[in-house]
Amino acid sequence: MATPSHPLPNGLDAKISQAVAGSFNQARRTIEFGDGYVQHQKSGINGAGATYSVEWVGLSETDAATLIAFFEARGGVERIRWKPPLRSAEQLFTCATFNAKLTNGSGILWTVTADFERTFSP
Repeated sequence: MATPSHPLPNGLDAKISQAVAGSFNQARRTIEFGDGYVQHQKSGINGAGATYSVEWVGLSETDAATLIAFFEARGGVERIRWKPPLRSAEQLFTCATFNAKLTNGSGILWTVTADFERTFSP
């Protein structure tokens, strides 16, 4: 049975800041031979890893609380469906690290940041 995945809360996907940062890595095996010769090989069928630092800026207290509750409910293990920039389709991610901060003194606007780590279906 497939593990369920969840979309971001309604309307909050559109409020992601323009400042999304991605980091990509390729899983590979390295074999070192004599005389400094090195050979690389792809490791596994899902070797393309990615992490994104995603930021929501200028959220209302209600939207910020909804987003934090969503991440807490996933517990860092349930998958989230999200379409990252420069990609044509949604991908699956987990989110174990997120935070919120008040962006002005009046309590009106909040910034929420989250680290999305790419995961794959079984």
